Amino acid sequence: MSIHCVSSATLLQIEEELEAEERDMILFACRDITTQTNVRELLCELNEKFVHGIVEVLRLVKRFDLLKKYLHMTKIEAEQMIMKQKRIVSDYSSLLVDINGDLEEEDLKSFLFLLKNQLRNIGNIKKTFLSLVIDLEKNNLISPENLDLLERSFQTIHRVDLKNKIHKFKQKGHTENGSHYINKIAVPPPIPRNQVSFPFKPVNVQNGHKESIPVQETSPIIQPIQLRHVPAASRAPQLQAEANDDRYPVRPKALGFCLIIDCVGNDLAMLKEIFKQLNFVVRDETYRGIEEVKAILQDVANMEHLKQYDIFICVLISRGNADSLFFMDECSPGLSLDKIRNFFTGRSCPNLVGKPKLFFIQNYITNDCEVQHDGGSLEADGPTDSGAGQERRRSIANTPNEADIFWSHCKAAERQLQRLSGSSSLYLRTLTDLLSNPKRRKHQDIQEIHTELNKIIYSKQNGYSVLLQHTLTKKLFIYAA
Repeated sequence: MSIHCVSSATLLQIEEELEAEERDMILFACRDITTQTNVRELLCELNEKFVHGIVEVLRLVKRFDLLKKYLHMTKIEAEQMIMKQKRIVSDYSSLLVDINGDLEEEDLKSFLFLLKNQLRNIGNIKKTFLSLVIDLEKNNLISPENLDLLERSFQTIHRVDLKNKIHKFKQKGHTENGSHYINKIAVPPPIPRNQVSFPFKPVNVQNGHKESIPVQETSPIIQPIQLRHVPAASRAPQLQAEANDDRYPVRPKALGFCLIIDCVGNDLAMLKEIFKQLNFVVRDETYRGIEEVKAILQDVANMEHLKQYDIFICVLISRGNADSLFFMDECSPGLSLDKIRNFFTGRSCPNLVGKPKLFFIQNYITNDCEVQHDGGSLEADGPTDSGAGQERRRSIANTPNEADIFWSHCKAAERQLQRLSGSSSLYLRTLTDLLSNPKRRKHQDIQEIHTELNKIIYSKQNGYSVLLQHTLTKKLFIYAA
């Protein structure tokens, strides 16, 4: 498959949808072929010289959604095209960008601490891993032919997965011979390796057990310190054998995909803001009919790049009755909640198998179907109604096809909208407030957070009723460093 030059309008749209960190990653990756320091100008330059470069950099930062939306290419088609073209991004730069995507904030702090003697000008200046790499290159501490410093540093801070990536790169002989990589900045002679000091011995890893041994460091300024043990759930997938099995693995920089369908119009901006802050890719839809909603749900469930996310969240806001949502179709039976959930079961959406799927539904019950309150108790495992309701609960609890689902359904009478026109849902506002607290997200899993939500909702006694069903098999912490 080939693509032609992209229009300026499309380039502008692509640039506007890139996050700040993604822009930095693209500029870093292309620094050997351009002097541009503005992503918009860089994309224009790529468009003029080698348009496949746009595909390559979007793939590098894992923005497959933009490839599909603007270039009409699937992930597989993009990778096939890149294989047939001369790559513009060196293996060395690709490696460092990949590491940057997996590195957490606490890891970076530890990394900076290790290297403070070599880069005394770091001080309190806010650094990213890629800007730090540039400083290391300026001082001839690393290069494509010499990555020992990074390799040993990652070993020391317990990021063996990143150390192994560097080791594989070195084994393949990627010394950039004959490639376009050039360290453009004139630098002083390299510091001999025996002058590069580390305040810690490398970590011993034997039989899956790690031991960090603090020793007297070479510099009298720094005192010995016991580095933290990085939670296993934050490591790359290849280390999950060592992970704490009672947590879903979550990588903060690829946290999840969030779909919001709002047919009321009071809460969308608030929801988009919080989930973007949590590093979710957000797709929002407003004022859709039932057939449109079904097409949207099917489209999202079929997305190939769902595989790259660790969490899926769906927020639905609509009028409805006890078992269905009407969306914008007032005169219809509605779309049943069971059918909505079934779009994302294991059989219907294999790309999310084994990953937590969270649904938050604000359902405003129309006048012909008032909310029946139960005195304020949280229904932790499903509805207590008889017949079909109990059968649905047994199905969710016992069918592996429906594992890893978290289903939070809030009902409120439609008159809540009439009484407080334009005001946010108490349920969604409370959820947003709870998720906005980083300390709470770090120490409370989603079930504990929902218990707090339930406590707040029922303490106000204002016509909201919350139902929780879930088939989560592990604890889920929605924590973005």
